[in-house]
Amino acid sequence: MADGQENVPGNRDQGDGRIMDLSRRGLSRIELPPGAAPVALILDKNNISRIDNLQTQDQIQQLSIAGNRLVRMVGVSQLPYLRVLNLPNNSIVTIEGVKQLQQLEWLNLSGNSIKDLTPLSSCMGLSHLDVSDNSISSIADLSRLTGLKTLLLHGNILTTLRSVPSNLPSYINILSLAENEISDLNEVSYLLCLRHLEQLSIMNNPCVLISAILPQFEYRPFIINWCLTLQILDGQPISRTESLKAEWLYSQGRGRHFQPGQQAELAEYLSTVCPPSAQSQFLYDDSKLQKVLSKQQLHQHQLQHPQLRPQSQPARPANQSSPRGQRAQPANQSPPRGQGRPRTSPQSPERPGAGYSLYSPPRSRSPTAKTRSPPRRELSPGQPRTAWESYSSMLSSRGAAQLYRQNGAINGDIRVQDIEAGR
Repeated sequence: MADGQENVPGNRDQGDGRIMDLSRRGLSRIELPPGAAPVALILDKNNISRIDNLQTQDQIQQLSIAGNRLVRMVGVSQLPYLRVLNLPNNSIVTIEGVKQLQQLEWLNLSGNSIKDLTPLSSCMGLSHLDVSDNSISSIADLSRLTGLKTLLLHGNILTTLRSVPSNLPSYINILSLAENEISDLNEVSYLLCLRHLEQLSIMNNPCVLISAILPQFEYRPFIINWCLTLQILDGQPISRTESLKAEWLYSQGRGRHFQPGQQAELAEYLSTVCPPSAQSQFLYDDSKLQKVLSKQQLHQHQLQHPQLRPQSQPARPANQSSPRGQRAQPANQSPPRGQGRPRTSPQSPERPGAGYSLYSPPRSRSPTAKTRSPPRRELSPGQPRTAWESYSSMLSSRGAAQLYRQNGAINGDIRVQDIEAGR
């Protein structure tokens, strides 16, 4: 066995005697054979009700007493070098004896009757904590556990996440909140402080279950809009389409407008902009969204590789005559009224490149020239916006706009109508 693998939870090595497995022996108390000095002790599926008789076994680093009759766990204080403690599916009510476990890294207390996690605040080295399927109604102060990466709280009775910013370390990567009693989806706003969160589970909470009172909606883009570093939500990887929808909610929509306590208002809003996939009207054709995403990726690639940028045509001197003998207009003069810029078809050879150019220099305008805005269609209340109205300034917002400014381009607004014209 490779170095270090004998300390990983679940690995067993019966050859050197360092792991003693006494599972399913019908034991009612802990009794080790004379001269035994195991590093890992497994006592699963017995009838043990107390952790005792281990005062001479301080060399133990891994202890598993799963599926027994434990009510208290004060006896673990006799094992100061314990690194892995596995006590699921017992009847433990209070967490005791853990203050002495300064080297504890992995703790599983799932399937018990625990209500308070406060004693765990002294376990500074803890990186994995599973307290699922207990009776926890509030999150205790675990902010000192700066090494905590995985926190499993599913199957409890949490109703709010208000204490997350003050009570949880910001370095958590995996957080499970499924099967609690969270009835307001706006509570996920309190997860904004978890800047390294990659996996989140919130399924089977009242706020995401189908309600007979509130309209149906797709909740995933809204959660991603608050947790921008997420990679997996409710066991499913986040797709590029969901990321783009969340980007729109964050930058152009009202994704962060609602406050906790406004579940009804949020549900009404999301039912119009993020309806269920089978009833989607907001994105009348997901292919349009995929084209916007493809253009975004193309322009990001061009920003990283300047040599791939489309070359713009050099400006013609003001005193140079037109090839057809027509009089050239000064660069700062607008074309005569009614003679707009000629439009070319996507197949026209006059159009450089196959797509919309992000790097073409802005046209000079006269200080007195008037620009005419495109007509804007009025929408009746409740009528969903079409894709080009909703995503018209998608890629010129937030991070994309910053990239445009850094590269000296101020006319880089990629719109869906531009993409449709280039098909």
